[in-house]
Amino acid sequence: SLLFLLLCSLLIVIPAIRAQEEETEGGEEETTDEGSPPGDESPSTDGGGDLPANEENIPAGNGDCWSSRNGWKLPDSQLLKTDKTSVDECKKFCIETASSPACYILQIDLNSNTCYRNSKDEVTWDSLQMEPKFVQWHLHACPQ
Repeated sequence: SLLFLLLCSLLIVIPAIRAQEEETEGGEEETTDEGSPPGDESPSTDGGGDLPANEENIPAGNGDCWSSRNGWKLPDSQLLKTDKTSVDECKKFCIETASSPACYILQIDLNSNTCYRNSKDEVTWDSLQMEPKFVQWHLHACPQ
């Protein structure tokens, strides 16, 4: 009977320990897809015009399918330089470009007003750096 009580106790304790381990692992681990940017900053949108020198992060929601991330910079090896010099031109270029890979990330160097786009289908977010003079724009799938 002592053995029976011990086995019953283990049946209760083991699932509780496993559940606690799963919660601990889920809480510490950051689950970010390689194809998705890290979500530690709030997205923003902007109507366009000249490239902003100091843009605020404003939550998206005005029907625009773009969000921006101030200070985000991917290495040049993941980008292609364009000849565009304004946010509107850059966004239009990205939307109208039918080449492969699909354009979904724009990176703007605020020092030179230069627009870059992703050069690969997938971006390696582990190589992301924080640089104050850069803004990234991300194109999202939005209903038209």
